[in-house]
Amino acid sequence: MSQTLKTQIEALKAAQDNNAQFDALVEAIRSDRAIRTSDVREIAAGFLGFALKANKGRAAALKAIADSQRVSARQAARGRVLERSLNAW
Repeated sequence: MSQTLKTQIEALKAAQDNNAQFDALVEAIRSDRAIRTSDVREIAAGFLGFALKANKGRAAALKAIADSQRVSARQAARGRVLERSLNAW
């Protein structure tokens, strides 16, 4: 794995709690045609923690990254709501 791919994975992980920044990073990867499909799958594997099937294309890999972030953000929001409601007791 190249240093550039590692940097992109680290940036995605760091921006996971910031929706705007995360979306901008995903869009930058999407629009950069210098990043090959195999590289996008490698970025997805590094971010998600598991490898995608080899037949998954660029769009599917980016969708998997975005979906994972959405689920994490939703769970964090639910946790904050639950925490506030428990603190009220």
